[in-house]
Amino acid sequence: MPRKSTVRKLIKSAKVGGILILCSIIIAIPVTMLTLPHSMKMAESVYRKVSMLLNANSPAQITLDDNGIPVVDFGYGGRTYVGKQRNPLAVASAAIQHYEEFETTGDPKHKTYFENCINWLEDTKIDKGKFYLWAYDYPDSSYGSPAPWYSALAQGRITLAFGYAYQVAGEERYLELAGKAMMSLDTPIEEGGVMYQGPESEGKWFVEVASSERDEPPFILNGHMEVMLYLHDFYDLTGVQQAQTLFQQGMAELKPRLHEYDTGRWTYYDREGNLAYDYHYTHIEELKDLYELTSDGVIKEYRDKWASYFPINPLWARKRFAAYLLNVAICFVALATVGAALYTGKRFIHQRDRKGSDQKLLEDELTPR
Repeated sequence: MPRKSTVRKLIKSAKVGGILILCSIIIAIPVTMLTLPHSMKMAESVYRKVSMLLNANSPAQITLDDNGIPVVDFGYGGRTYVGKQRNPLAVASAAIQHYEEFETTGDPKHKTYFENCINWLEDTKIDKGKFYLWAYDYPDSSYGSPAPWYSALAQGRITLAFGYAYQVAGEERYLELAGKAMMSLDTPIEEGGVMYQGPESEGKWFVEVASSERDEPPFILNGHMEVMLYLHDFYDLTGVQQAQTLFQQGMAELKPRLHEYDTGRWTYYDREGNLAYDYHYTHIEELKDLYELTSDGVIKEYRDKWASYFPINPLWARKRFAAYLLNVAICFVALATVGAALYTGKRFIHQRDRKGSDQKLLEDELTPR
């Protein structure tokens, strides 16, 4: 009998657990859709902590120092500990964010932080004569580029940051700094710049990971498109014609190459066959922005086509899938906690009623008739 009772309890517990899991899986779908950015951030934080414990690859974490200048903790890149680094792209991005915060709120703290970031960029430039570069002083683990290496993504973002500095201060030197940062985007890699133009090129490709150690760059798609958007923003901001010309040359190279990034089900991150994973959604957003600027039919065609793709393999959208799994776990814990509380409350009421009933029976028996 005790054995049968234990088996029944186990079966009942398994059924309850199965129901809780099923409910969690269903509830987590709308929860993830409604809280996607926050859920992805939470999932990334959990992943980072676990990765650090296991000495595995971990997502970069950005913090601001007392001067509002970002420090990026890369953790482990492959088996190598990269740790905390100053990153020119992160500093330029922080500068623009501080500028936008100051414009929105008028808080002088953000103006000071903006100026601090701009000063850092000015102090760390590498003078190559006709153009300036900003170096990544640590190896690139993704493509094996040794330090120092350079990036069109950083150069484009820095160009825009100096454009904002010119708007704030009105000093011509910031426009000169922006112009020399932008000139690197018009200079081939073999001449020290961050642009690729091969014999079959119809325009110019802005290289996110530029290194003289490679025969050809990896041709990262989102990096090229992002630089184009920076150039267009800089042109709108300053009216510098070279920025518009480079934007058009980037577009001329982009359109005939888009098919090379289409797997038929998802997109590639580069031309080396690396899947885009969550950058697939970045590609769609960038194409959307480019179409709004150009009304180009080819851009619209690929934007619509890629937007229709569904991640048959959930790992293709791994950040979103990780956010969903985290929400499943949170929902399960919440439902289990509520269920346990209700069960405990029910048992308490039942025991109280039973105790009251037993007390009444005892009183009835002791009452003289």
